[in-house]
Amino acid sequence: MNTQITRKKDTGEQGNGGQFGSVTRAEAQVSVSAPDGDFEERYREKRLASDRAFREYEQLSVETNEMAVDKISRIAARHAPADAVAVGVASFPDDEPERPEDSLRGLVWVRSDGTSEGVDDHECGDEMYEEWVNVDRGPIPFHPHAGLIERQDTGLPVEPLERSDVEFVIPIRGRGMTEPDAWHS
Repeated sequence: MNTQITRKKDTGEQGNGGQFGSVTRAEAQVSVSAPDGDFEERYREKRLASDRAFREYEQLSVETNEMAVDKISRIAARHAPADAVAVGVASFPDDEPERPEDSLRGLVWVRSDGTSEGVDDHECGDEMYEEWVNVDRGPIPFHPHAGLIERQDTGLPVEPLERSDVEFVIPIRGRGMTEPDAWHS
């Protein structure tokens, strides 16, 4: 048995029934813009937008922190023991946090002699801790403390505060410590 293979005829070749279309070949015209200029302009715009957003974030963070610290002081004014003048913010460096400011987690009552005692979670601690977690502690070392006073600037004996690992204090409204100017407006 002899089988013959029939070759398919090319488009335009005599005997082709025209069932296939034809494509005219020519040089392609492709316009290419200078990518470096476009990239550099887009990059510059994004970098400027990022810088603006970061400055806005910093400002909002400081304002939010001021309000949260003020709220903690207001809560403390209602619930603190009579001899407490401030809420101390104690660090727990033994936890080895990723960022040093993350160790600022302990809230304690601070007396005028610099001694401190733990805040009772059931009385008001839960409410104060809820506000404290809203404080963005990242900017604390880099910005005005917005109501947080470093232990050496409190006017209280520093040694007892150091022993309790109190890094900052929040004055309790009306309890005798110098209150931030923003609280009087």
